[in-house]
Amino acid sequence: FKDKGGYHERSTAAILLTGKKRPHHWGVKPEEVDFFDLKGIVENILEAFSIKGASFEHGNLKSFHPGKQAILHVGTLRLGVLGEVHPDRLRQLDIEERV
Repeated sequence: FKDKGGYHERSTAAILLTGKKRPHHWGVKPEEVDFFDLKGIVENILEAFSIKGASFEHGNLKSFHPGKQAILHVGTLRLGVLGEVHPDRLRQLDIEERV
């Protein structure tokens, strides 16, 4: 991004989920991934790195589904955001699966 005449790069990481949780199986009905799968992955990453004091609060970002989003804090640091892409945005992009 441009800032005061100079350009700055910021390191970021992303996790993107869509589709089925597991392949088709005779004994288990396939389910789509959802917000809670993503939240669980993030919680596992936090635990793997021994990051303590993380909390999730409701977010209000227009690009995400209103009831399926969160802001991740560790102490007073806003570490990131997570959520399901808003259905209106998926329609605009002609995407038929939840993301």
